[in-house]
Amino acid sequence: MPPSRARLGLELVAAALLFMLLVLLLLAMALRLLGRAEPWLFEFTRVLFVFLVSLGAIVAYARGQNLRVPGTWIEGSVSYEALHFALAAFVTILTARYLQTQGFATDATSLLGLPEVAPYLPVMLFAGGVTVVYFQRLRRALRTARAKLGAACSPP
Repeated sequence: MPPSRARLGLELVAAALLFMLLVLLLLAMALRLLGRAEPWLFEFTRVLFVFLVSLGAIVAYARGQNLRVPGTWIEGSVSYEALHFALAAFVTILTARYLQTQGFATDATSLLGLPEVAPYLPVMLFAGGVTVVYFQRLRRALRTARAKLGAACSPP
């Protein structure tokens, strides 16, 4: 199955973030060699790295290259995909509730003046992205089951 435009776009964003991360790390290293350490640059690269990991995990789920639990449950079945979608949606809702309680006030320890919620936003990105991936897989499983049922019920 060819990749969707959304997945290709996500992969391009992840590649751009990876390139930007590498450039910033090289810049930080060059500045350190010149005797100028920029603490905000280190904080920014850490935040960027966490977002990049979240995007990479979403791409892995979309490609079907994520870790799987072995067992007898049929991957791609409606019940399998429905359970995964429900779990991903539940984690997304819990993460959203946590972000609400965390607050959007500026973190006193942040050199960039980021809100307190900033370190937890990649979790929301990951949970939301995986929820979208499993929703698409559930829709595909339902279409496949409906087609099989229609083929089984039609007269020969």
